[in-house]
Order: sequence, then C-alpha cells, then structure tokens
Amino acid sequence: MHHFFGRGTPKSVRHVNGYSRYTYELAKEDRSFVYPKVYFISDQHKVLTNDEVDKLAGEYPKDIVAILHRAIEAGNLPFWKLNLQVMSPEDAEHYRWNIFGMAKVLPHADIH
Repeated sequence: MHHFFGRGTPKSVRHVNGYSRYTYELAKEDRSFVYPKVYFISDQHKVLTNDEVDKLAGEYPKDIVAILHRAIEAGNLPFWKLNLQVMSPEDAEHYRWNIFGMAKVLPHADIH
C-alpha cells in the first residue's frame, strides 16, 4: 500500500491499490518462463484530502473491515483490476537492479 505518498491516503479498504512485494516465475510446459510482478488497481480509487486526513486522525473507524463486509453484503462490491508487469529472464539478468528485491518497484516506463 502507498500511504502518505504523493498518491494520497486511500479513503477506505476498497480504495487501496495493492502491489506485490514478490517477483514470481511463471513457467510453460516447454520450461520457458517469465518473471511477473503483480499489482491491483482499485476501480473506486479515491484519496483523502489533507484536511480530511487531519480530521480523521484518531477518529478512523476501527471496524473498517466490517464496513467493507457490510458493503459487500448490500451488493456494493469493490473491484480491482489485476495487472502484470512481465520481464524475460534475459532482461532481468541485465536490469539496473535485482528485480527480486522486495523494496523495489519496477517503473511502468521500463516494464509494461
């Protein structure tokens, strides 16, 4: 999750984008493989303003998961778009840093 970044503070659980910390290996039957990083983008993505963040400090509901469950039960479903950034083993070997590092985010300009 990206909290307190230039991207803003997500308004609730349903507004959170998710980014995998891991790089996976997807293999085919012919034993060729690629390295994907997975991320989810919320279709509802909304962020709080600085004023809203200040106002909610200390007041944020502790039952945020229960709020999400009630919304789902009411038919108000959250949606996320699944995205993959895929890199070949050859590109990974020559990339500017170790793509398996958990603290690294692969720039979208480099890997689509």
